[in-house]
Amino acid sequence: MYLKIPDILVMLGFLTKDQQEKFCISLMRSMYGNVDSALRFFIIFIQCLQSQAIGMIQSQVDPCVMYMKDNNGMPSVVASITVDDCLLGGKPEDVACLMKKVEIYFKISTENVLERHLGVDYKFLCDDKNEIYLEATMEKKVNDIVKFFEDVTGEDVTIYDTPGFPDSVLKKNEGGTIKFEAYRTLVEKLMFYTTKVGLKQSNAVRDLSRHMENPGEQHWMAMKRVVGYMKG
Repeated sequence: MYLKIPDILVMLGFLTKDQQEKFCISLMRSMYGNVDSALRFFIIFIQCLQSQAIGMIQSQVDPCVMYMKDNNGMPSVVASITVDDCLLGGKPEDVACLMKKVEIYFKISTENVLERHLGVDYKFLCDDKNEIYLEATMEKKVNDIVKFFEDVTGEDVTIYDTPGFPDSVLKKNEGGTIKFEAYRTLVEKLMFYTTKVGLKQSNAVRDLSRHMENPGEQHWMAMKRVVGYMKG
């Protein structure tokens, strides 16, 4: 059937100005890439885990944490959920039992040991007291940020021991904007890294994010300091 251009736009969800007051598109089901698809999947996944067949309990402190209790009323399996990625902790036999139940409803892929999750690399190490601890790093992300900064500025990044200058306060730039798009991109990369594993540079990155509309020379110097701290 032949369709006029406006009809095609309506079918695809793109409405003309005249049509905006007459038509709306109703989404019948969630699709990958929709704004609310992650939330819709999360709701369905949680409902499945809370079903009588599985019997997990949602934490009242963090809705993304689920757990199961053993016969003594103690948590036997704990699950940390990020949309369709899930970290499981517990005895191997309890975790295996839970996964068999989940496989009935969802197609899943598994890794036995935590090595990489949501862009973060993990290593299980032992300290001097022979106690196990978990090291979280994002070396690939750091190298990406350092390279991006050096490509944009043409400068080699110097290594610093701290992410900020002592007693330094970033002031509003009253002059011309310097590398607007590159500055915003770098702040975005820094914020992603900081919220994952770089908590020590939180204050410095927060200050940089306050000047995204008009970055100047002082802000780029502060940016170089943060990137140099990450490099070291």
